[in-house]
Amino acid sequence: MTPERFAKLQRALDRRQPDLTVFLDSVNKAQNLTSIVRTADAVGIQRLHATDAGDSMRLHHMIAGSAKHWVAVTLHRSTRVGLAELRKEGWRIVAAHGGGKRDYRDIDYKAKVAVVVGAAAAIYAAAAGYGAWALVVQQLVTYGTSAVLLWVFSDWRPHLMYSRRSIRELRSFGGNVSGTLALFQLNQNTDNVLIGRFLGAPALGAYMLAYNIILVPFSRLTSPLHEVLYPVFTRLQSDTARLGSLWLRSVRLVAAVALPSMLTLIVIAPDAVNVVFGDRWSEAEPVVQILAWVGMLFALQGLNSIVLQAVDRTRTLFLYALISFAAGLVSFVIGLTWGIVGVAACFAVASTLVQPLYLRVTAHSLGLGVRDFARAVWGVFQASVAVAVCVLLVRQLLMYAGVGTLPRLLICTAVAVAVYVPIGAWRAPDVVDELRRFQRRGVAPAS
Repeated sequence: MTPERFAKLQRALDRRQPDLTVFLDSVNKAQNLTSIVRTADAVGIQRLHATDAGDSMRLHHMIAGSAKHWVAVTLHRSTRVGLAELRKEGWRIVAAHGGGKRDYRDIDYKAKVAVVVGAAAAIYAAAAGYGAWALVVQQLVTYGTSAVLLWVFSDWRPHLMYSRRSIRELRSFGGNVSGTLALFQLNQNTDNVLIGRFLGAPALGAYMLAYNIILVPFSRLTSPLHEVLYPVFTRLQSDTARLGSLWLRSVRLVAAVALPSMLTLIVIAPDAVNVVFGDRWSEAEPVVQILAWVGMLFALQGLNSIVLQAVDRTRTLFLYALISFAAGLVSFVIGLTWGIVGVAACFAVASTLVQPLYLRVTAHSLGLGVRDFARAVWGVFQASVAVAVCVLLVRQLLMYAGVGTLPRLLICTAVAVAVYVPIGAWRAPDVVDELRRFQRRGVAPAS
């Protein structure tokens, strides 16, 4: 294959649209069906949905030329069932109508406008000398603008209606979930309050730097996963075997990112903090190393909450959140004696003791055991440990040779990637198979 042809194929693959699909309702003519399949292939749509009209849809998909190799068709019993399944998977439904043309990209700009207005307000507040209050202004203006736009452009209005039946139905589930979220938030911020109160602003700054380096990125990673997987988990709540399998596969993919990243960061944290933030933040280096272990534990357990919600075990989830908050609070108070390193170390110990309980109750709710979880991530763990050991040896050799901090960091990072890719493919082939499966599907499969 010539380089030009390879580049052309690569450009075509890069233009695929896995976040766009088409639902066909009562389309029966052969020419229309085959044209839609070919058009979908041309614009990079990889899956069509349609109501099951006997063998006609399958036949016309077969005669759609080479497009049938790249565009899959999922058949549904009816339009209502098909659209309901797509909504559960998180798809936004945009219907074609005869009232004039409308580009599908011109849907709901309220959130985007609110973000822009909030950012502009924050920039103005910062320029006016309000300092950190500019961030507060940004949040208030963003959510305020969103609320105003929603009120203006939405036809629905809230009414003063009270239903005891609805309250009873929502009280148990909603109360437990709300309580869990409140306890999780307290657990994530109590250490900051205590450090700021008893150790002072400089110690709080160093601790927050380490905290943001470790835990914030993985919260950004798990948040979209929650949005995507929660409706899928809920749909599978009556099929615990499939739900358990999906949970283990998802955790394994998260582990494939979290474990090597965190173990490698434990090794190179002194270099990374020095290069990125400078010598004045050296106090945060041991905290980064300790919290990297906590970040690894949190990443592995990040999907447990939506699993327990999906199988209606919110009471169990709330009780765990209560135990976790109590253990965290005790660890923070004890750790204050040894400064921010003591707080981080005691928090790591408490998390190591409490997280297995979280894992056990989640696995038990799916008819699984801790061994099933261990088997799912064992290959990734082996590859990650191998990477950390190699990076540690390379870093020691570079320090002995007198290599500077920046080149040492770059070399260690390159070694981590170079070692993890082949060893990960060897020890965790399921991860590679999963990624290939996602690449072939392009969009989430319908049931």
